[in-house]
Amino acid sequence: MDGASNLPDGGLDGAVTTTDGAVDGTVGFDGSSGIEDGGLVLVDAGDGGTTECFVKICVDSQGRQIRGQCGDCLDNDDDGLVDERDPECLNFCDDHEATFSFFDPTSGGGDTNSCNLDCYYDRDVGFGNDGCRWSGRCDPLQPDPLCTYNSGTVGSNSCPLVQAPACATNCRPLVPNGCDCFGCCELPAGSSNFVFIGTGAANRAPTCTLAAAAAADDDACAPCTPRLGDDNCYNSCQRCELCLGKTVDDLPCDCFSAANRPGRCAPGVDGGVPDAGPIPDAGPIPDGGVPYVCPNNVPPCDFPGSAPCIAPNFCLTGCCLDNYFG
Repeated sequence: MDGASNLPDGGLDGAVTTTDGAVDGTVGFDGSSGIEDGGLVLVDAGDGGTTECFVKICVDSQGRQIRGQCGDCLDNDDDGLVDERDPECLNFCDDHEATFSFFDPTSGGGDTNSCNLDCYYDRDVGFGNDGCRWSGRCDPLQPDPLCTYNSGTVGSNSCPLVQAPACATNCRPLVPNGCDCFGCCELPAGSSNFVFIGTGAANRAPTCTLAAAAAADDDACAPCTPRLGDDNCYNSCQRCELCLGKTVDDLPCDCFSAANRPGRCAPGVDGGVPDAGPIPDAGPIPDGGVPYVCPNNVPPCDFPGSAPCIAPNFCLTGCCLDNYFG
């Protein structure tokens, strides 16, 4: 697009308006531009600048409007990945595209001075409205150095052994595959190493990135103890699921049906296999399967043949999640 442009709503919840600039098809727009919530921007995701990106404005739990880095259709950390395509982006309220942290620098990225945590991925912090309760003092690995381990808190009201059903209702749908509801995630994927993705946030300087986790940098991504076995809080990453740091290129070929199998998995191509048929889900929480199935029957994304997520949904570990609540 050249010059001043105004794209009408088109069924979305907003529009893109450029005043004296132009959408340049690379990482968003240049010139002086105003983007309304829900506006469509074309970005370069390796396809020459034809990938659709929907601008999303967050309203936090205190009614403040946040134009987070993970919802502005810009490559803020210059890694070639925009918003939900950037593995460090957890939702469109997230204002840290370069690190795994949360949007509000005054809150410590999901942490509080009292070491109390609730759902790491929603729009507010501290014990509160989502039914999830945990204290940084309950983890013997002490991922937050400001929160000294206290064994007496384990199993108490501050750190229940099993989270309340309300936590499963309000937070569990927002938890990325491979993580628990308090920001303890398996990184790299399949490594059995769990790190606190909010490392450094309490000091207002988040440090954990996908690259740091892959390099086993324990200072940048502090080891943590996940809430394994608590289905109200932990979201495992099954064989045919995407999780943080895992892409479709990492999935086995029999995780795809014959109709949507990527080129590397075509019969006769190295690694290609005949159609192995459906892979059943492992119980009440879907594990992906063939075709890919997301919890609560939300649409899948980032798979061959899948459509982009429509605003205000956000693509997180293979599913278009409505993570605008909490």
